[in-house]
Amino acid sequence: MKDSCLEIKLKNGRIEIVDYLKGFSILTIVLMHYIQRIKYLPAIVLKGASVGGSGVHIFFFCSGLGLYLSYLNHKTNFKEFITKRFSKIYFPYIIIVLISFLCPYMYSGEDRVLALLSHIFLFKMFVPKYDTSFVYPFWFMLTIIQFYFIFIPLCKINTKFKKRKNFFVAMLAVSVVWWIVCYATKTTEVRVISSAMFQYLWEFALGMCVAESLKQGNSINLKLIYLFIFSVVGLGLQAVMMIKPELKVFNDIPAFLGYGSLAILIFNLVPIRKMCMCISKFSYELYLVHTLVIDTIFYFVKANNTITSLILVLVAFLISLVLSYFYSILIRNIFSKFKK
Repeated sequence: MKDSCLEIKLKNGRIEIVDYLKGFSILTIVLMHYIQRIKYLPAIVLKGASVGGSGVHIFFFCSGLGLYLSYLNHKTNFKEFITKRFSKIYFPYIIIVLISFLCPYMYSGEDRVLALLSHIFLFKMFVPKYDTSFVYPFWFMLTIIQFYFIFIPLCKINTKFKKRKNFFVAMLAVSVVWWIVCYATKTTEVRVISSAMFQYLWEFALGMCVAESLKQGNSINLKLIYLFIFSVVGLGLQAVMMIKPELKVFNDIPAFLGYGSLAILIFNLVPIRKMCMCISKFSYELYLVHTLVIDTIFYFVKANNTITSLILVLVAFLISLVLSYFYSILIRNIFSKFKK
């Protein structure tokens, strides 16, 4: 591999690689969930697919970067920010929850209505029983919403630090303390605790710091050889730490570095880059619909072998892409009318 660099800079108010990373991270998360539904796959394949779940770290980083870049361009208050973000995130999410509620196979508990209310009023983020109700991956939505509630205060805190790195170190310290508390209290498997915003605060803050640097006209040069080394070492450490599930709470830094470096290396592959850039335009909707689609297909069509389940997974993936694309258009049209 040549000792060349990848330059990251702000161009026309956008950062191309960030759009790519959003699409790439959601795509790998979806693929991980779908591969896990294929029957009788070797354990090593399932372990390899689980790396796709590390996309959440990159998404939190990109969220911090994108939100803070927007904030620097247009300073806003808490009410304005929450109103805008909820219109884009909360309502599309609740619509899918309501559809899932109407599907009897999406939740088997007797407290179905209460589970629905836990999504609508957001108290599922405090109740482990409801955290993964209806659609398992929706724990992710509540973590994002938690970040929305603290974003404006975080912006104010950031201004108190003279140097960006000091803000990042402070937020990293908060995350490290959280990791230690989760490990000490044996709550690493309790999703509402181990996946709360404090778990990922450091990477969200890192995104904010990068946004501020790029806004000031700086560029970031990443040597490909270093990215290769980080991807090998990071993914290797992640694999080792996965041997003991209780250690996964400390796994975020290796996962972020390993997965993130690999994703940036793949950015140089033009066909994949173009595909992920395209998916990034409706990546949020893809995340929302993909579990509902595959659960519905597997409920009505029984898959008892690898070939059948593989075919169903491919069908579900294609349907999810189409549905999420049109769902994104529908959502945009609805909210454009409300703005008039």
